[in-house]
Amino acid sequence: MLRKFANVTDSASDIHPEIARELGVSVVPMRINMGGKDLCDGVDVQTGQYLDLLRTCEELPRTSMPSPSDFIEAYRSLAIRGYTDILSIHLSRALSSTVEIPRFLSSSMFNDVNIEVIDSRTASVAEGALVLKAAAVAEAAGTIDEAVAKVLTLRDLIKIQFVPRSLTNLVKGGRATALQAVAASALRIRPVVSFNGKGEMRVVQKAHGTRRAASFMANTLSDQEREQGALI
Repeated sequence: MLRKFANVTDSASDIHPEIARELGVSVVPMRINMGGKDLCDGVDVQTGQYLDLLRTCEELPRTSMPSPSDFIEAYRSLAIRGYTDILSIHLSRALSSTVEIPRFLSSSMFNDVNIEVIDSRTASVAEGALVLKAAAVAEAAGTIDEAVAKVLTLRDLIKIQFVPRSLTNLVKGGRATALQAVAASALRIRPVVSFNGKGEMRVVQKAHGTRRAASFMANTLSDQEREQGALI
């Protein structure tokens, strides 16, 4: 029997819907609770709307993992279309239990389809980069084993670093106190955040000013290039 595989991810990968459609990637929406309403990311609320709300809301929206029924629908649709293998790449387990849903379904409900599940150990564009790597293998008529190998190799190389524009949302989310935010602002401290090997977010540098934060990230990029890795 001819085998073919498809790719599934969650909306935390930040892959543009048009690109996902072009590459045949199924995107399962994360859930967002806004003002008591349970919404689907990318379906009921778009990225621009969500970012606008983050800037203006007093209480941060709460995000949660997708509904198991959304995964079941995505997998069942692919099985009906003749896919024998599915590669499911998801948001870091350290940030969300999302990846546990496909792990459970792959062993309990879809015995007729081979579902390989990968914890990206990252988020956003870095998670998306792993999905795009897998999609490239699928487009080239490669196998799911080839895709898994390439994704795992890239996962060990890829890094993401960012500097929060402000600490306001960290205060709203309870990850920083108002006093810490005021002190950081007064001292012009810009935290550089990255993911460690376990997929946990950590502050890797507390730079004094945006320029020094940018310099730190540039130096990290330079070091990574010397080691022939990849960095976002």
